[in-house]
Amino acid sequence: MTDRPRTLLVRTRRKFPVPASVVWPLLGNSKMDRSNSLLFRLGVPQPLECRLPAGEGVGAERECISDQGTVHQRILEWIPDHRLSFRMETNDLPSAKGIEAIEDSFDLEPTRDGVVVDRRTQVRVAPDYPLRKRVELRLGLQQVHRYVFRNWQRLARESISTAEGRGKGS
Repeated sequence: MTDRPRTLLVRTRRKFPVPASVVWPLLGNSKMDRSNSLLFRLGVPQPLECRLPAGEGVGAERECISDQGTVHQRILEWIPDHRLSFRMETNDLPSAKGIEAIEDSFDLEPTRDGVVVDRRTQVRVAPDYPLRKRVELRLGLQQVHRYVFRNWQRLARESISTAEGRGKGS
């Protein structure tokens, strides 16, 4: 038996040149593009879509679908345009064996010219979870964070372009 820490923390921050009100809806409902990366080709689950199937707010379900299965989450904190946190309740991902718990949070920090989104994913693994798998898990989560943020950047730009287009037509 080893004394390895059982909790991994992956934190990523990204600046968006749009207001928090444009980014906030993406945390609950967004579809990813199908761009690929080496880690996805090596087996990291590629996110496809997250949604709120039964509404918003504390206690609601957030469902994230990947190319390998679905993760069902329970919303713990819901402060529109400021903070969202949730924990995993169930999943059917083959790669999740040995993962005991996942909690995720997003903090939105307004700036003069947009918003900074700070994402923290905390994962508790089984005591016998191998070191190699811990490294793979950390690298995979970092890839997922970057991929999702890149997609949200695209979706935020599209949302602003659509709103500007409607404004010109008025």
